[in-house]
Amino acid sequence: VLITGGAGYIGSTLVRKLLDLGYKVTVLDKLLFGEFPIKDLEANPDFKFIHGDILDRDLIVKTLADIDAVVNLAAIVGDAACVYQKETALHTNYLGAVDLARTCKTLCIKSFIQVSTCSVYGQIKENTVAKENSKLFPVDFYTETKIYAEKGLRELADDNFMPTILRLSTVYGLSPRMRFDLVVNNFVKKALKEKEIIIFGGKQWRPLLHVSDIAEAICLVLRSHFSKVANQIFNVGTNSENYRISELGALIKEIIPDVKIKTINDTYDKRSYKVNFDKIEKKLHFKPKKNLKDGIVEIKNATKDGKIFN
Repeated sequence: VLITGGAGYIGSTLVRKLLDLGYKVTVLDKLLFGEFPIKDLEANPDFKFIHGDILDRDLIVKTLADIDAVVNLAAIVGDAACVYQKETALHTNYLGAVDLARTCKTLCIKSFIQVSTCSVYGQIKENTVAKENSKLFPVDFYTETKIYAEKGLRELADDNFMPTILRLSTVYGLSPRMRFDLVVNNFVKKALKEKEIIIFGGKQWRPLLHVSDIAEAICLVLRSHFSKVANQIFNVGTNSENYRISELGALIKEIIPDVKIKTINDTYDKRSYKVNFDKIEKKLHFKPKKNLKDGIVEIKNATKDGKIFN
């Protein structure tokens, strides 16, 4: 299995799960955040690391020579980062993903997983739940790049190339490469370090899922019969983990009681999407092992134990 972006937040968790399952794993990553998340894997004979960019076509062709399946996690992630470097984001998230898929198609690599996001649903009406066939309503540039990539992959699909698109819930939890720009991780950090969380609005919906369960879902797709996942889009998450932002704040206060929750009602994030996950549960029997409380507690404990020192 080739994992592009395998040194990142999700990738560094996924690599370890695949190695534990007996896969031979190659990671292609340009190491924007350093090699430390995968450094300890270098001695594993089933692990191979290639320092590079998915935009390097010659390198991609060489890398794919002995690959059976590809998981594309390479991306400039989040709207702030994408707006800061628009051209790089567009080339990586959209053009790079489509070029990678096109090369896999040429080389007859059928198993291709494109990692997308539930934020493609953007802003949906109250009392509406987004399904895989729901209308997409992007409200930021990052999401637009992901929709372009989805569209490009669907246009490539035929009887010989049948990609799987995974629209992920908002991720949280501990990873070898931590991120604190994600809403749960960010709120826990602020609760522990600043003793205050500021919520803008609070009525917005978000589907949430632990990074370990995201990795489990990707493994599940790789291990499923091809007929179940070929040319399919799956929302990745569980119905019980849809939360309003205000509910997230309340749960954090329950676990970290000395935090102050400040709500600003006249400013709010336009993104609000409650998502339906029946398809992945019924078709692939996906059931998460962790919940939001687990994720909050583990970040709290890891911080207090000195495992997260920066």
